[in-house]
Amino acid sequence: MMPFASDFDDVYSAVKEAVVSVDESMAVTRLDEIRAAGSITEDRIEQIRGSTLCIADVTDANPNVMLEVGFAAALGKPIVAINQQSSKLPFDIKDVRTLMYDRASLSKSLRDPLVAVLRATLERYIGRRSNLTAEQQQPRFRAIAITGSMESPTGRVSERLERVLGPYVGRGYHWYVGSVGDTDEAALQYLIEAKEISIAVVGYSSYDISERQLNLLENNKFISFVDASREQIPAVPGAPSTRDVLFASRADLLVVMWNGTSEGTRNLLSWLSDQRKDHVLGFVPPTFD
Repeated sequence: MMPFASDFDDVYSAVKEAVVSVDESMAVTRLDEIRAAGSITEDRIEQIRGSTLCIADVTDANPNVMLEVGFAAALGKPIVAINQQSSKLPFDIKDVRTLMYDRASLSKSLRDPLVAVLRATLERYIGRRSNLTAEQQQPRFRAIAITGSMESPTGRVSERLERVLGPYVGRGYHWYVGSVGDTDEAALQYLIEAKEISIAVVGYSSYDISERQLNLLENNKFISFVDASREQIPAVPGAPSTRDVLFASRADLLVVMWNGTSEGTRNLLSWLSDQRKDHVLGFVPPTFD
């Protein structure tokens, strides 16, 4: 999260170098790199919701950056703040640990120190899942996978999930649930309240899980976390993601909740149809109109 100005391109390059040196599998994204049609605001929100952690350049308290920092903080995302030494730190985040850097020496003052900060942050984040058991093989019973749009009205999602999943709860199914977003979080909460005891939360990688899902896992030891990138699943050309292949290969039925605008969910539905995989679509309008 940083001002979209050419003056910050070298700073962004230093940040990317630091992240890649910590973990080559992690992708670094700045909003202005998204070229697809759609709302900039929606893209910004979706990127923050789906992030493992956020790096925010708060130099000169850019209004857009500060808005993004506030949204990320509300979601409980780990935030690493950086600030140029020549810029006064904004009052509202003076209690946030901030890495001060020198524009004249980015490698020494930003890239190298940021590597250490990122490693410590990720170790703490991953450490919270150290006692969670990952699933390493096919479940022994029938399975249903649930995922969908990251942004949907919580009340409407819960209502749709209750209608769709109601006939299946209490029948001994194993459940796969996505790890980030409104649909995934509502689904996991519903299954816990329905007293289902065979549930796995599936992430794209070991870092891919929202704060709310992580809290639910920590408080319900019968739920496991599955890192799709580490599972033995077939390679399928053209598949949206490894996680989606896991859902399709291990679940007898997929339940997909779509808000009508999410391109990621649209692509998943199209792919499932092409694969002739059994799935149920639940349409969740973005408003209650």
